[in-house]
Amino acid sequence: IFITTIILITLFSGLKMMTSTKSNDNVNLTGVPSSPFNEASSNDSNWRPINIIMDYSMVDKTLSQDQINFLKDFLIEPIKEFLQSFINVKGPSVIPQITSNICFSQTNIPLQYRASSTTSDLIIFVSTPTTISSIAAYAGPCIMSSFDNRPIVGSMAVNTLSLTINYANIEKLKAIILHEIMHILAFSKQLYSLFPNGGSSLYYFKSKITLSGSFTMVYSMLMPDLINYSRQYFNCPTLNNFDMENQGSSGSTGSHFELMFVGNELMQGMSIGRTSISKFTLIFLQSTGWYNVNMNVSEKLSWGQNQGCGFFDNTCDSSKYFDYCSINNQNHCSKNRLGKARCLLTVFSDKCLMKIPLDSYSCSNQSYFTNTSQWESPGINSRCYETNVVVTNTAGCYVTNCLGNNQFTVTINGNDYSCPYKGFTIVIGQLTLTCPDFHEVCNQPDCKNNCSGNGVCRDNSTCFCNALFGGDDCSIFLGCKSSSSLCS
Repeated sequence: IFITTIILITLFSGLKMMTSTKSNDNVNLTGVPSSPFNEASSNDSNWRPINIIMDYSMVDKTLSQDQINFLKDFLIEPIKEFLQSFINVKGPSVIPQITSNICFSQTNIPLQYRASSTTSDLIIFVSTPTTISSIAAYAGPCIMSSFDNRPIVGSMAVNTLSLTINYANIEKLKAIILHEIMHILAFSKQLYSLFPNGGSSLYYFKSKITLSGSFTMVYSMLMPDLINYSRQYFNCPTLNNFDMENQGSSGSTGSHFELMFVGNELMQGMSIGRTSISKFTLIFLQSTGWYNVNMNVSEKLSWGQNQGCGFFDNTCDSSKYFDYCSINNQNHCSKNRLGKARCLLTVFSDKCLMKIPLDSYSCSNQSYFTNTSQWESPGINSRCYETNVVVTNTAGCYVTNCLGNNQFTVTINGNDYSCPYKGFTIVIGQLTLTCPDFHEVCNQPDCKNNCSGNGVCRDNSTCFCNALFGGDDCSIFLGCKSSSSLCS
């Protein structure tokens, strides 16, 4: 029985950073039970959609009905349905009678699973402890299949103090839930040697030096498809391995992607704004041999893209690489100018300052937007500009009107101002706005209306909508469903 340490740093709407940990430093797989399948009777040639059961019998009975609805209907069940839509498994479709009565010390497995078999590919027991406010959630697998060692039973604990019923919290919490379930599925270093596609040949241990110091026994992945994709993504044809996280507690190291390589990807060790489930996570899952994955659900990621092999030299040179920065807490524009980012030092950034896109920094997000400059106006036609307010360099979102012939105007406080060339400055009172190149703000987003600020753009240029929204551009409000206080 083991648990993965999860360190989730929440950077949301400019609020204070929160650190959460849950650890078991002596964790190993000795004594982990395997279910007694008759392997000869299994048909392992056909993939099928994974069937997941979420068991809520250990959810705190003192929670309000609104909290329970919020947890189930808006957080966990949508993530379950999402996982079932793109992950396929093979082998036995029944989990036999479970002989153990615990899955982590705080979770007693209900009698129904100990009395008889269950038709499912994965059972996840959900509990809701009340713990220190910095711990959002934690999870891990506890029973493996004897057919292929795939995790078939796991546990996930969600801190009741994180269940604040607020629309602005939904996507952040859904990302945390998805991240935790990934630890049950594959992202736990204690599972790596069990991967059917190669086991211990899929990784090795290395030493590395960063600005934080020297590290030994760093997990570095050798999965062929992951390496090939990384070479293409980073434009680094000589890349031969892909490092996992080298910082944090024993449960964080090795069980997450290296933050410096993937930025706001889902499976790095932090909750930093809106994370993306990219091809890095999907290829990792498929490379285990346990899962067949539909890659069409991958979301766009730009961190480090096409930066070349020098991006991996661990120097974090902000003069060479866009994603790094030099002044803590300064605001910047994202690469595509569809949002803002804040320069921050994090517990996993190896003493490097990183441009982190926060949840409330999307220029098209009108639901919960954080102002960082004067007279900002978020919306589907809003783009990010470098600004200066009094003496502070910052960034802001302003409506942009593209006129053709490389001409465009920017709307500030209800008035349109021309941007004739890159570097031209518009001065209005205490605000100075610097014009970018026409193509930086007038190229069309990859997804229709940039998903109206109510969703994320996938690699196939379709929108994946947030809770409460639908339509091909996520512009249709669907209502608050079962939570009476969600939209209050």
